Amino acid sequence: MDSGNGVNGKMDCESSLEKILHTVLRHAVSVVASLFVLTFVVLAVVRIQYPFELEWMEGATVDHVARLLSGKTLYCEPSLDFTPFRYGPFYYYISALLGLIFGSGFLPLRLVSFCSTLGCMVLLYKFVKRETSCWQYGLVSVGFFAATYPASGTWFDVGRVDMLFLFLLLAGLYLLRFSDSPREVAMAGLFSALAVLTKQVAVLVLIPVGIWFLLTDRRMAVLFGCMVALVVVGGGLILDKIYDGWFYFYVFSMGQHIAYAGGLMERLWSFLVVLVWKPFPIASLLSITCLIFYGWSRDYAKRRFFYVALLVGMMGAAFLLWINAGSYYNNLLPGHVILSLMCGLGLGAIGSIRSHAGVAGRVLLPVALLACLWQFGMMRYDPQKHLPSDADRRAGYAFLDKIAAIDGEVMVAFHGHVPTLAGKRTHANRMAITDVLNRSKGEPRMKLKNEIKAALKDQRFGALVLDHTWFEDMWKEHYVEADSVFASPDVFWPVTGWRIRPERICVPIDQDDGQGLPRVAPEDVN
Repeated sequence: MDSGNGVNGKMDCESSLEKILHTVLRHAVSVVASLFVLTFVVLAVVRIQYPFELEWMEGATVDHVARLLSGKTLYCEPSLDFTPFRYGPFYYYISALLGLIFGSGFLPLRLVSFCSTLGCMVLLYKFVKRETSCWQYGLVSVGFFAATYPASGTWFDVGRVDMLFLFLLLAGLYLLRFSDSPREVAMAGLFSALAVLTKQVAVLVLIPVGIWFLLTDRRMAVLFGCMVALVVVGGGLILDKIYDGWFYFYVFSMGQHIAYAGGLMERLWSFLVVLVWKPFPIASLLSITCLIFYGWSRDYAKRRFFYVALLVGMMGAAFLLWINAGSYYNNLLPGHVILSLMCGLGLGAIGSIRSHAGVAGRVLLPVALLACLWQFGMMRYDPQKHLPSDADRRAGYAFLDKIAAIDGEVMVAFHGHVPTLAGKRTHANRMAITDVLNRSKGEPRMKLKNEIKAALKDQRFGALVLDHTWFEDMWKEHYVEADSVFASPDVFWPVTGWRIRPERICVPIDQDDGQGLPRVAPEDVN
């Protein structure tokens, strides 16, 4: 009896120690995950107030919303005055609604992205909490997603379409996964369709998920597909009618063209190994664990392959975006979302097999939690590196003074909205023009190219402010580089995206005073 009591006491002690260890590790991982979320929120609150571009195309996105607020058409014939990007309109519409409250500028766009990011975090948490019945695993997924902030190009609070697209897509997928009524399936189709009308790549995610749904619940899948088709196709036809055919030209005709950069296999290797495995080894292993174990011990037969389809769709979308010429780290966001989701689900899968897998099963969960702490340690970053400095802000205002002092129109080719802050009119962004010239054919392309030639030949602009190459073979016949924009090499660089800034001021040849100065040359911007 005494021996038996000793053994039982030892087992009870080991069980108590095991529970304490699990509790401590879960809380430790939860605290670290929360710190990453808090860090992002603080950074976003500071960055949202910055009066200049965080990313070089952000200002041109403000121009899109400003057109809606002023009653002008969004999709129109491409011109030097305005050429839209090849995205759907929903982000611009939502930002314009906030613009009615806050006015035109960066603030409403960044608020949409910031709130969309918080929405993504809430949905990730709800996904994992509902699947695993553990709020801490949900928090791990949210923390991991927050920790990918630098790896995603710090895009969470930038005034671009990506975060709203992801929120709408996740909302549709959440409803689809847990739907038990036609109403919820219809809402899933609506959110998914709006994601497509925000960024067309959502279609690539919906295809494998739609196939899964068709195989598991044909009647509901038809309802889902009809709702997506009704909103995307029906809404697209209405928008195309409203915009006289230009909606289709930009969003579908140009949007379906992908200019691949480099060899396909080399890019695939770079994507899977350099961008997924090396920076996120633990999350990748937990995702594999989820695929192997999740659902197989539960009565979820018809839902079993949902996450397989979702992984294929999200990673496929991220890969196809990544191999596109000119892609940036924001295109990895769908991959980061699915890794974040499956990280929490992987922990849940390990927890579910722990009770009936012997000693090895009991050890596996603490090891996985320790590995998560290590993964978070690998993802730590210096928040200060992602904040514009006071010197950047001062340089921006001095730049505005400089271009405001130049007579006539000023073509700031790479930065939309910025000229309006100096009392000048804005013009088409270099990226939008390049897309039309490289991704379209026919009359619109030729008319735009001829307009550029004529404007430069006629010296329409009092000055060209250039960052990088911009029709060098055209403007050099009629303009001459007269001044540099900044005296310091360290200021006014965007904190994300293509690292470019205004560098050169070029004036019409007959207006150059022979000393390399424009007619009005304020002091150097420091």
